[in-house]
Amino acid sequence: MDKFDISIFLKQNVPQPENVKFAPSPRIKDKNGKPVEFELRAITPDEDEAIQSDCVKWEIPEGETRRVKTFDQVRYLTMLAVESTVYPNLKSEELQNSYGIFGEEALLKALLCVSGEYSAYQLKVQRVNNEVPVSELAEEIKN
Repeated sequence: MDKFDISIFLKQNVPQPENVKFAPSPRIKDKNGKPVEFELRAITPDEDEAIQSDCVKWEIPEGETRRVKTFDQVRYLTMLAVESTVYPNLKSEELQNSYGIFGEEALLKALLCVSGEYSAYQLKVQRVNNEVPVSELAEEIKN
């Protein structure tokens, strides 16, 4: 193949990422008693930039005159999980009402109310989006 063959980059020749199914909770079961799989998708770079932008805070520390930019990593991971979730539909008014809450982030946390379930879900979301989870980066740095 010619190294200058531009056709390999044409949209029809580049497969799109496939959605991933993952059962984050043994508590959420279908009618047959099998854990229900959530469906996740990889978000686009534009979606990721929008989420990152929403997670930036500007603060003026006490005694300082300049603003300091901080990044809310916890909020970023939560928003990434919400945007990556295809199924269940976290925007469902019926589903939110059944938990007595409002908003997609609150619903996801209510569905995965056990800390380990929610953490496992966030790790899976990061992998679906080809991001190295923070915990793995910390291990790499140690070694």
